[in-house]
Amino acid sequence: MLRRYLLPFLVVFACVSAIAAVADALVVTEAERLHALADSLSEEEPGRRVDQLLRYVAPDREAVEVTVSGRRGYYAEGDEVELSDALRDGLAFIERGAVESVQQSVTSEGDTAVVALRLRAGAELHDVTLYLRRHDDRWLARRVVIR
Repeated sequence: MLRRYLLPFLVVFACVSAIAAVADALVVTEAERLHALADSLSEEEPGRRVDQLLRYVAPDREAVEVTVSGRRGYYAEGDEVELSDALRDGLAFIERGAVESVQQSVTSEGDTAVVALRLRAGAELHDVTLYLRRHDDRWLARRVVIR
């Protein structure tokens, strides 16, 4: 009697497990997206790291404040080139070569998120904090602080 139920139970269990594994692999969570952004700033090849961050800025949809070593700049619609230049200048250290992520924190609550990184470039440590807001299905930076 036990054998009669055990085999069908195992087959159903294996099918449900396989479906759950496939669904998990296909669905990218918001936390995974934000961790991918954080990882891209140190793991992408040099020369492409800032480009990855620029995918998360759209001053025509979300104005962006950029603070580099205490100097603030505000960028809105029409300031795309200036914003790109400010981020490239502030993050020049990640484009030069090897960067190690020393510490990483990703938090999200509702439609806002914070990605905080401590990066080592050579002998120097740099802190980069990204404050993001979700617009439909996209996360967009509203503030970038680089120290």
